[in-house]
Amino acid sequence: MKIQDHIVSNKWFSLELDPIHGYWMTRPQPSQAELPTFYPDTDYLSHLVAPRNFLERCYQFFRIFAILYKKNIVKSLKINNKRLLDVGCGTGVFLKSMKNSGWQVLGVEPNKQARFVANDLTENAVFDNDQLLAWKNSSFDVITLWHVLEHLPDLDMAISNLNRLLDDSGKLVVALPNHLSFDANYYSEGWAAYDVPRHLWHFSKDSLSSLMRTYGFQLIATKPLLLDAYYIALMSESYRSSNLRWLRAIWLGTLSNLSAIFTGEFSSIIYIFKRADR
Repeated sequence: MKIQDHIVSNKWFSLELDPIHGYWMTRPQPSQAELPTFYPDTDYLSHLVAPRNFLERCYQFFRIFAILYKKNIVKSLKINNKRLLDVGCGTGVFLKSMKNSGWQVLGVEPNKQARFVANDLTENAVFDNDQLLAWKNSSFDVITLWHVLEHLPDLDMAISNLNRLLDDSGKLVVALPNHLSFDANYYSEGWAAYDVPRHLWHFSKDSLSSLMRTYGFQLIATKPLLLDAYYIALMSESYRSSNLRWLRAIWLGTLSNLSAIFTGEFSSIIYIFKRADR
């Protein structure tokens, strides 16, 4: 399948199947030096500080509910200690919410502008990615990656290091788009959550579980991200320059969520892992 980058370059990329685990890989993959050029500070919503239009205001409004939902999921894990690492924390809104709930929080964020804002919110608890290799083994009870794993160029190094950093009884929480969802099938190559080449990997539940097992992680629960279906549908309709795109996005997002009640294939899914050897 050929997918176009609609945000920055307008270049076309291909999806190639990993023969071992079954996830899809973006090809050609930009080098680590090239990747930052595909993340414009003014257009990437997770780095957004002040909204400039109606879509961005809606994003920030619904983010309030998403943060509350994510916080409740983490709190429900019943972790004895409360040491949290958020990888790819953006502007630190989730970290601030957890900090206000009594958690010890740290984060990493490669984008300099977003990291500056996050440090202002969290009293300098956010670092560049290099810090991930500096922390000691078993430093965290919960590690979260909210739509981040699909961006990481070196999966082997990243997942191995997450295993090292997680406490024996800790939990790893990963949120990802699901290319087996109803809306992914409907929009096909125009599905916004492919988001090439920023998304380097494209997972289903089975392919992610297979990959994570090789690094000593066991899937113990999944949770849907219902609001993502509407946002992804809206972005997909925008790529089509559709008339009445807001109404079409609400309709397609609702259809996707209703379909997923029966299939389990939500547009985005939160996966909760524990270390399988503990």
